[in-house]
Amino acid sequence: RRLVLKWIQSHCKRFLLVEFDVHFFGRAAMKGQDLRSPGRVQAVVEAFERGLAEYEDLGDDGERVIQGFLCPVLEGYFDSNVATNFEQGLVDWKEELLEAGFSSISHEHVYDYWWAPAFCICAQ
Repeated sequence: RRLVLKWIQSHCKRFLLVEFDVHFFGRAAMKGQDLRSPGRVQAVVEAFERGLAEYEDLGDDGERVIQGFLCPVLEGYFDSNVATNFEQGLVDWKEELLEAGFSSISHEHVYDYWWAPAFCICAQ
């Protein structure tokens, strides 16, 4: 990802990224910590319960989202051998964008989604 961000920085005046602020859930925040710690398990399960409730009334489409996306991602949050995503928190994104050569980083809240708050990060 760092090489891609450096390339983007060298080719764009402004880069916008909309991402969840998963400062507690993300693997970057958990480096060297137990992926199955009680507080993390509780937070992830509670978030997924909200997500499941959002899709359960959508019939077959909801079932496909639950079985084909949400469940594999949920399982990946507790498997140290398999990363099902590479999420990170807002602070980590800002640091990574600065390391890529962007000199001005700002953010704006977009929406409080069931998973985590979403932010638009502007890097220049």
